[in-house]
Parts: sequence; C-alpha cells; structure tokens
Amino acid sequence: MRRSKESGAIYFILGITLGLLLLFFSTHPQVSRLRSAAQTIATPFEYVATVAYQQVSGFFGLILTIHSLYIQNQRLETQVHRLEQEVVRLKEYGIENQILRKELGFVQQHKFSTVAARVIAQDPSGLVQTVLIDRGSVAGIKPGMVVVSDAGLAGKVISVSPDSSVVQLLTNVNSRVNAVLLPSRLNGTVVGNGSNLTMQIFPELGVQVSKGDYVVTSNIGGEYPPGLLIGRVSSYTYHDYQIMQQAIIQPATDFSRLDFLLVITNFLPKTP
Repeated sequence: MRRSKESGAIYFILGITLGLLLLFFSTHPQVSRLRSAAQTIATPFEYVATVAYQQVSGFFGLILTIHSLYIQNQRLETQVHRLEQEVVRLKEYGIENQILRKELGFVQQHKFSTVAARVIAQDPSGLVQTVLIDRGSVAGIKPGMVVVSDAGLAGKVISVSPDSSVVQLLTNVNSRVNAVLLPSRLNGTVVGNGSNLTMQIFPELGVQVSKGDYVVTSNIGGEYPPGLLIGRVSSYTYHDYQIMQQAIIQPATDFSRLDFLLVITNFLPKTP
C-alpha cells in the first residue's frame, strides 16, 4: 500500500514536469495562448518580487553605507584629535621659544653668564614662595647665586643638589634686597611679604617718590649685581612721623607664571 502511494506521487510529479515542458516548448496555438495567459498572470508577481528584491537590496546597501560612513567618521575624529594635540604642542614650543628669546635678550643686555633652568615644582598654596628648578651642582649651580627671569630679578638659590636647586623668590618673607629708586636715587631695602613687595626707604629732604618710579638692585651689600630691575612703585604715602618710609612695589617678574629662569653663574655674592 505504501509502495503504491510513493509510485503515485512519482507519477504525479513526472506528469506535472512533462506538462510544464509541453507548455513552454510546444508550438500548438492553444498551448501558446495558455502559455501567454500564464505569463500574463505571473507578470504582477514578478514585478512585486523585483520591487521587493530592490527594496531589500537597497536597505542592506544603506546599512553598509552607514557603517562605512561611521568608520570613516571615527578615523577622521582620530586624525582631528591628533592634529589638535600637535597644535597644542606647537603652541607650547612657541611660548617656550618666546620666553627663551626674551631671557637671551636679558643676558645679552647685562653681559651675564647664565644657566637656563626649567621650573619643575612650585608651592600651589603660595605660602612658601620657593620654586624647584631642574639644574643643580652638576650644571655649576651654587648656593647664593642670583636668579632672574626675562623681566628682572626673581630671587636667589638657597640649596643645591646634583640635578636640582631650590630658589627663594623675592616675595618670600625672608627675602631682603638692597635697592635704589630711580630717578630719585633714594636707597632702601625691598622686603618680601608673601604675595607682593614693599620697600623700606631712607627719605631725604626735598626728594620725592612717585608712582611708577623704578626699583633696581644697588651696589650696597654685594649680594646682587647692581642695576637689576626689581619692579616699580605702585603706591607711596609719606608720613612725617616715621623715620623710614614705605612704598608698595609691583614686581617686574610675574611670580604666578614661572616657566623658565636663568641662574647667573659669573657673579657670586660677597660673604660677610
């Protein structure tokens, strides 16, 4: 019984196949009309299938395009990030070159032998008013050597190790510098107060102190070479009941932005 059913199915498939062959290859008019009708019926289905195929292909093509654009965008973002880093690096080099050129001009003007040093540590609280530089005894640095910036006097070396040194800034409360006012030529002492500078002035009858007067190192004491710019008078009030008069000095050096300093190596302070 089972074999009979299988045989029947085989005969049915063969019959359908033979019929289709006769339908598509026969030249009989009735068969041709039947084939034409079948093609007419199948045409809408072919159109729908073609459109569906195109839409599916377009959808997956769009997905591939979006993925490709995403990869290109990621690559471009990486390149932009690298270029931004390069711009920042070049700007830093440009700023450093400007500072070094200014310091070179200062050296040429004053005829000093110097060692350039980078500031590698600074008290963020501003209480200590000392900085650490990356040059030490190996570079010929010694305690007491005078330190300048591109604008003027910055301080002096107070301790040295082989590869670094500690610089006491002018604003340090322990800093004392013999100075002279210009153009009045009044002598005095510039004292650090932790954030700014004051100058204790020895007054003279008929000699005036004015806002904007220059303050430079004097040749008294021998701790600093004379003529180094310390700053300018920002305010001064005369009190006739005081022997010593006091002026507020605006430093020439910007102590909030120290990147490079110069250590003068051909001037050693006189020891008492």
